[in-house]
Amino acid sequence: MELSRILLSFGKVKEGCVHLRNEFREIDQNRDHKISLVELKATTKLSSMSQSEVEQFFKESDMDVSHDIDFSEFVVFYAYCFFLVSNKNMESPM
Repeated sequence: MELSRILLSFGKVKEGCVHLRNEFREIDQNRDHKISLVELKATTKLSSMSQSEVEQFFKESDMDVSHDIDFSEFVVFYAYCFFLVSNKNMESPM
């Protein structure tokens, strides 16, 4: 990707960061800047997932094994999931 296209996309990156921060804050019910497993299970955003899937998501997101998800872990896992979905969509025939 050429530098000019990267520079022009910064506005979109900022919007995406604001969106991620809002998503994180919505799940972080007690406002301690961490998402606990209880908070993650309480969110309706994952209502289509089973309890075991939510627990697996939590375990994989908690990279430092602190038993909570901080914002940086949330962003990394969100980006990873986006990457997986994007690759899956690119591989499927049109």
